[in-house]
Amino acid sequence: MTELMRTGRWEGELTHTRRDGTKVVAASRWSLQRDDQGRPVATLETNNDITERKRAEEALQQAQAELAHVARVTTLGELAASIAHEINQPLAAIIADANACLNWLKEDRPDLDTVREALAAIVKDGDRAAEVISRIRALLSRSSVAHEPCDLARVIREVHPLVRPELGRHGITLEMSLAREVPAVMGIGSSSSRSS
Repeated sequence: MTELMRTGRWEGELTHTRRDGTKVVAASRWSLQRDDQGRPVATLETNNDITERKRAEEALQQAQAELAHVARVTTLGELAASIAHEINQPLAAIIADANACLNWLKEDRPDLDTVREALAAIVKDGDRAAEVISRIRALLSRSSVAHEPCDLARVIREVHPLVRPELGRHGITLEMSLAREVPAVMGIGSSSSRSS
């Protein structure tokens, strides 16, 4: 009503309830009629039933979300070997460092600084493996994926280790030259605030 009184016009969508309780969505346009002194005397209102169009739009959005989900799953399927390789690298390092720590601690006078360094490397590799798994879960999730500003150069550097083994299997050499000051673009983010 405020907009109608201020400009003399209003348009938008309204939801009406029929007597049987069903909802109808209408595209509504209002026009304020004034008398010779400029006082409001009537409102001309036109409504078009757009319920079916809204249902079709919602169905289209759902289909697009499903298609995006299928595309994400297909992409992950194609990169499964590379992802397994990316996870196995930190796991192998964790096992090697843990075994080294056990051997060092068996000594009469273990070098605790070396043990601490190896334990810190274990934590770092564990975090790296957890981040890979977190990004995979985000991609497989059927829920809507958050979009946030992404640094493309960082995304490329993070994805490169995932695709490197696959590229090697096909005899492809990838050379990268990444500009420093590239504006961020909107992309899919993960819960860890790292781009996926």
